[in-house]
Amino acid sequence: MNAIKAILVDDEQRARNVLSNLIKRCDLNIDVLAQCSCLEDAVEEIKELQPDVVFLDVQMPNYAGYEIANFFEEMNFDIIFVTAFDEYAIKAFELSAIDYLVKPIDRRRLIAAVEKLQSKIEKQKKIQDYQVLLNTIKEKEFKQIILPELGNRRMYHVSHLYPQSAILSAR
Repeated sequence: MNAIKAILVDDEQRARNVLSNLIKRCDLNIDVLAQCSCLEDAVEEIKELQPDVVFLDVQMPNYAGYEIANFFEEMNFDIIFVTAFDEYAIKAFELSAIDYLVKPIDRRRLIAAVEKLQSKIEKQKKIQDYQVLLNTIKEKEFKQIILPELGNRRMYHVSHLYPQSAILSAR
């Protein structure tokens, strides 16, 4: 599986450092693309970098972490809340957060949260692959093929593999 792309959002530099170091020490196959100290900066980074997950603090200046939904028409990333306050958990799960980690972060809970995220990502990929297969069967036209490759799956467009003339002559 490819590395999970992540953004860390917390108004406290120390908290971002602790989480970043914990991610590295747990060897979680996560690539931290950016660290942000406020929600406004995080929104810009999310739109530009397209992460898989945002590790998000709840209480920050100007906007609470759970207000992130107000900045996106569609949230095509997952959220793992990381906060010192447990009273916002219900709000977090209203946003379909993967998990809600309370500071200080327990290593086992972080690993479990990332495993949930990995499972969700794998299921989404399988659904996408299945949709490609269904569309191929429905259209009776082979436009794409999915091949296993080193534990991952790679999608190839048939037109890139074989010129159109070769496909027509094979019929």
